Amino acid sequence: QGFTSMTDIQARTWDAVLEGKDVVGRSRTGSGKAAFLLPTLERIIQQGHMREDGEDGVRILVISPTRELATQIHNTAEGLVRVHKGVGASCQVMFGGTARGVDLQMLDRRLPTILTATPGRLIDHLESSKLKDRGIHFADTVKNVDVLILDEMDRLLDMGFRDEIHKIVSYLPSKNRRQTLLFSATVPPTVQTQIQRFLNPSYESIDCIQEDDPNSHVANTVEQSYVVLPPTKLITGVVQLIDKLMKQQQSDGTTTKLMVFFNTTAQVEFFVNLFKKNGGTHRVMEIHSKLSQNERSKTSQRFRKVTTGILFTSDVSARGVDYPNVTHVLQVGSATDRETYIHRLGRTGRAGKSGTGILVFSDKKEVKPVLRNELTGIDIPANQELQEFIEEATSPEWMTRALNDDIMKDRASYCYKSLIGFYFLHFKNLGIQQHLDTVVDMINAFANQAGLEEPPALRVKVAQQYGLMKHKKINV
Repeated sequence: QGFTSMTDIQARTWDAVLEGKDVVGRSRTGSGKAAFLLPTLERIIQQGHMREDGEDGVRILVISPTRELATQIHNTAEGLVRVHKGVGASCQVMFGGTARGVDLQMLDRRLPTILTATPGRLIDHLESSKLKDRGIHFADTVKNVDVLILDEMDRLLDMGFRDEIHKIVSYLPSKNRRQTLLFSATVPPTVQTQIQRFLNPSYESIDCIQEDDPNSHVANTVEQSYVVLPPTKLITGVVQLIDKLMKQQQSDGTTTKLMVFFNTTAQVEFFVNLFKKNGGTHRVMEIHSKLSQNERSKTSQRFRKVTTGILFTSDVSARGVDYPNVTHVLQVGSATDRETYIHRLGRTGRAGKSGTGILVFSDKKEVKPVLRNELTGIDIPANQELQEFIEEATSPEWMTRALNDDIMKDRASYCYKSLIGFYFLHFKNLGIQQHLDTVVDMINAFANQAGLEEPPALRVKVAQQYGLMKHKKINV
């Protein structure tokens, strides 16, 4: 790969991992935490030559929260295995969205030394899969796992995945018979209490983030700022901001590689289709949960290879995934929590390179509660230059034409309904006064700006859920 020196987290965890100690490693995004595979593989090799047929079973089990990150870790593992020729090591990746039969065919041919998997697919196999040619259950292949690795362990141990992880661990050797490595950029208090259940008492905690400096969660080469969309420019403001960032860099001889995060899949689909109607001015791509795994993988590879372009995405791309040379991260709408903000921002400024992060608030009422509470201590100043630009920006002709399209109106309607669900809970959690009226005014403004004659009608069940049955500005 051409690396000649280790990052801080790599250097400080190397000896502990090689010695077989349990490790909790925390460092900022983009600092090379995935290098845990190298000392882990070295340690397994030192224990004895691995059988070429893989009959000794899975030795290293890596669990990742997303398909994209699992694929990336697997690719890293493949590279390391190629370098370690003649030791009999192999690797495999498994995740949802692909045929389970393909996983089983590969396992029947050879059991991998390093298995990387997402929780859901792993549990599917543990509970019900049998390797017919070998005459064993899949669960038998992990009975002798030497090393368990949880990457993005804050996500894996929060409420979303916690039960699944506990179930998976019940199939593995006990914690005093295996090595456990936990890595992440953030460790919220709710996760801190879970860690002890997976580790031996003598585990090493290696923290490359200074608690008294909240900005140390993010690379110091990333410049952060925020803007607020005017109520009349919820669409125009986003379009013009993206267009300005792309042209701004191109004019000074460099290229912009931009990731744009949205809080709902419907927003991703709306804006990516809007930009595609701009005659190919910018190279645009999309990744979100509604795409098939094959589509997501192809898009990931395309975005990795390009030097300039825009990736519109939901939070499936927020964690761990490494896209080279991303210059800007735009977050349209504040993230649901501090950890998500940090992980999104971490897609730029990786491996010592510079980057820019811009947080786009959808309503001015968001600013104080988000900056003072969720993102307290992180230096995110107002971007006066971009704020003035957005307030003065006018809708480009191509956008006005595009929004008259029937397909775009359908996407706007779908987007409207997704926004009401997201912002109702988000504003309520932020403690915003009269949050319901604020949400209704905002999403109705979006519908109007998207060219809809009236706000789309909500289902009775949805309207009841959010207390909107009798709201005079809502159609049911």
